[in-house]
Amino acid sequence: MKTVTHLQFTVATQPLVGHTLCGGMSYTPYYNDQPIQVNSPVKYNESTLTFTVQTDDVNYDQLIHSYGVNVEFTNWPSSTNTGVSTATNGAFVEYNDPCLNPSTFSVTTQTNPAPNAFTGSVTFTLNQFTIVPSQCSITYTCTSVERIGADQDPLISCADFDFDGVIDGTSTDGQLIFTPTLTDYQNGTYEPGTYVVTITGTADKATDGRSDTV
Repeated sequence: MKTVTHLQFTVATQPLVGHTLCGGMSYTPYYNDQPIQVNSPVKYNESTLTFTVQTDDVNYDQLIHSYGVNVEFTNWPSSTNTGVSTATNGAFVEYNDPCLNPSTFSVTTQTNPAPNAFTGSVTFTLNQFTIVPSQCSITYTCTSVERIGADQDPLISCADFDFDGVIDGTSTDGQLIFTPTLTDYQNGTYEPGTYVVTITGTADKATDGRSDTV
């Protein structure tokens, strides 16, 4: 969100100074050369002379639009008084991709898969992290595996998992699959135990390298 406050408009007349014959002034804010609409990303507060620009719509990315306010005398509108003085105060707003700086990025609570006795696949489905705007993409990677309660190095690593960490609308989004077999147990390929898998999610476009782990 961006806010901009402009200076108060004033009236100077001559040769008669200090009178109020001109009356009050009417403010007409505009956005993209049109009167501001209810659903516009730009709002104007006349009492504080402040513009507020806020949107999560990525369709505005890289666009440059004008905004400002047109001012005229209430009792002397330019539409019916040719040559009457008016004034305009305006600027331009350039929209950046909101995914460059997400307002919210946080991990979510995960659900552990059921125990497995070397009897088939173990499937873990990631509860995707929270990001605002929600359309900003996050890529997930397995970054480490830790065996709990054992001094030896774990016999299971990220390379042993089939993990779909690219969220692209497929049925396997966020799924981590591990398939230990009875032969693996007999050969000591994978030892029984409790393993903690660390998954890192990275906001793809965030300029500050926004990431978190679960």
